[in-house]
Amino acid sequence: VNLAAEEGIAATTAAATLSVINGATAGAITITEADAVSVSGSNAFATGAVSITTTDGSITVNATNLSSTNGVITLTANDASAADNATPAGITVTGTITSGGGAINLVAADDIAVNAAVNATAGTVTITADSAAQDTFADTDGAITGAGLVTGGTVNLAAEEGIAATTAAATLTFSNTTNDVQVSNTLAGGVTVSGTNAGTGAVTITETAGNLTVGGGDITTNSGVVTLTASGADKSITAAAGSDVVTTGGATAGAAITLKADNMSLAGAITAGTGLVTLTPNADAQGIQVGTGAVDDAVTLGLTAVELNLITTSGGVTIGSTTNDGGITVVGAANLTTSGTITGGTLTLRQDAGSIAVNDTLTSPIATTANTTSGNITFDPDGAVTAAGLTVTLTATGGNIEGDAAAFTNVTASTLNATASSGIGNTNALETNVATLSVINGATAGAITITE
Repeated sequence: VNLAAEEGIAATTAAATLSVINGATAGAITITEADAVSVSGSNAFATGAVSITTTDGSITVNATNLSSTNGVITLTANDASAADNATPAGITVTGTITSGGGAINLVAADDIAVNAAVNATAGTVTITADSAAQDTFADTDGAITGAGLVTGGTVNLAAEEGIAATTAAATLTFSNTTNDVQVSNTLAGGVTVSGTNAGTGAVTITETAGNLTVGGGDITTNSGVVTLTASGADKSITAAAGSDVVTTGGATAGAAITLKADNMSLAGAITAGTGLVTLTPNADAQGIQVGTGAVDDAVTLGLTAVELNLITTSGGVTIGSTTNDGGITVVGAANLTTSGTITGGTLTLRQDAGSIAVNDTLTSPIATTANTTSGNITFDPDGAVTAAGLTVTLTATGGNIEGDAAAFTNVTASTLNATASSGIGNTNALETNVATLSVINGATAGAITITE
């Protein structure tokens, strides 16, 4: 069925293929289609809408594309027959859907596959798979998939069985029930994200060009792992007060949370329950500062004691990574016992080629590890690691561990395990206050000098 008009189209059809074209004078396009249909067309009227609804069947936007000048585009695929569920009522985007600024709404009873671009310019794009209102059968067949770029000022994604999408949006929201949520956003101006994954599925959000901000609606899972990444150079992850990242939704045990960005500004809670919290730069060469006075800049990820005390976990905290080479420096006092919310696991400072410099007092409520593969671990005259009644492990696999020249206790703990390749306290003794001490130095060089 081919329909063309100058002042609007309103029709009921029963066609396998439908083409609708309206001119620039006036009117909307409104189609009710009985069954599955392949559609294309355009509305040239400045504010002319396009609405295509199937009573019982899928919609495919074919390679001839579908567009409006500035009007709203709405595609709705209903599944009216429970007995017909073997033929899903979803939406497949094979040709582009384009609006000059009007909203684009894709709503289906079942899956939505975005295999070509959906572009609302600065308008809002809403994609809803497995919409209860459209699904008489009330199954759980509803995922959002496809590599087509979804562009809008705001993009809202809702599904039952998982979300895998590529977007370019200033604001991104998601809602999902089972399986994972994976979204890669690319916008130089950055993206603000919030949403919920109500099952145990993971949430992975990556902003490739700008900053990533956690929205006021929070990012929440029910024990699903959360990974947030701002992968551009010197880009940041920001969470304002009240903008939280939570994996203990539904009163569940929690899961790991990883934030990966060259800079971070954290004023919202990070609640991982039993999960490990990892904070690491995106660029391996980026340095890390910890404690009072830590700052973000072009070469440094700064994590203050105030930010770290917003973490709630019994699964430990890791700062840095096995590939991070920029070094970690405790630049100011970092008392992580203040909040009382870090209660278990291990606090780990981790580097590959980078060194770890303890230039002020790091006070930890949990067992603490400083580990560098080929760098050194050093203490200056104000540098100390304090983990009263707990275990501290210092490992410089390819380097040395050095104390300071002053009379200042560097490590306070129940147990200290120190391992190095080229000396422990070789130049300046490592000063300790521990009950149990284990020290191992490799064959490369250096002495072991401990003052207890």
